[in-house]
Amino acid sequence: MQLKQVLAISKRGALNVGAVLILPEGFELAPPHLIPPQKKEKIGNLSFQNYHPNQKNIIVIGPVPSKKYSEVTFPILSPNPTTNEDIHFLKYPIYVGGKKGRGQIYPDRSKSNNTVYNAIALGIVSKII
Repeated sequence: MQLKQVLAISKRGALNVGAVLILPEGFELAPPHLIPPQKKEKIGNLSFQNYHPNQKNIIVIGPVPSKKYSEVTFPILSPNPTTNEDIHFLKYPIYVGGKKGRGQIYPDRSKSNNTVYNAIALGIVSKII
């Protein structure tokens, strides 16, 4: 059984995927002119963004079609240890998260295109009809 999602045109379609990469402070999204040609080919037309302008070490992608993008290569730029004494490689945790289906986190922090219901009053849901 292949999972499907409801598309914007109200038809069933392949699931979307999204990902987030949280790097140590000082690491950031590589500018296009510093990405080697072989990496550019692997990245394709994907659009990477910082999650927030003040958090350049958190990079997000998506939603993108899962059939076309089953793997993602993040173009990252590491800090220069010759200009910053606080940089010591191989001593940092890196966090990666992935999401398949609806409800990705958009870089501008807007809600996804899921139907969102906000409560107008406090209470407890006791029954769903």
